[in-house]
Amino acid sequence: MTNEWAFLPDMHTARSGAGCCSMEGLIYVVGGQDRTVHHSSMECYHPLEKVWKICPSMRIARSGVAAVVFRKHLYVIGGRDRHRQVYHDIVERFSPEDNTWENFHRLIHLRAWPSACVFRGQLYVMGGYDGQQRLKSVERFDVEDKKWKKVADMNEFRAGCGSAVL
Repeated sequence: MTNEWAFLPDMHTARSGAGCCSMEGLIYVVGGQDRTVHHSSMECYHPLEKVWKICPSMRIARSGVAAVVFRKHLYVIGGRDRHRQVYHDIVERFSPEDNTWENFHRLIHLRAWPSACVFRGQLYVMGGYDGQQRLKSVERFDVEDKKWKKVADMNEFRAGCGSAVL
């Protein structure tokens, strides 16, 4: 580690509004859009090989997603299709072990540009935009009941925000 910024090789697909996270030593970039199309594709960067590899695509193409790792799976949450003005409450889950995607439990609210994190073993999604307004609502996935539940709102409406756990 040199403690300096460095350029990586270009990805196979140029994209903005994609979700990004790291899992098991790889960097995953999923979804997003270019000027004409929304992507369902996913790529992962292998730092030791210094190469981007194509991974299985999500089922639904969209941008403005949140990506987070929870219990050894990659979750892609919410998003939108700008061309059709459709906002999503969908969640897809990727298993690196099986190299497959599956549909997961839908959110309570439509959310493009939300933030997601794992805190104390719980999966949270917060903020975003539902096609009409920025959101301050927060949802937590209840693993026992297998559904999203509303928890306390944030103090401010936020979309395109980040989240981190210390």
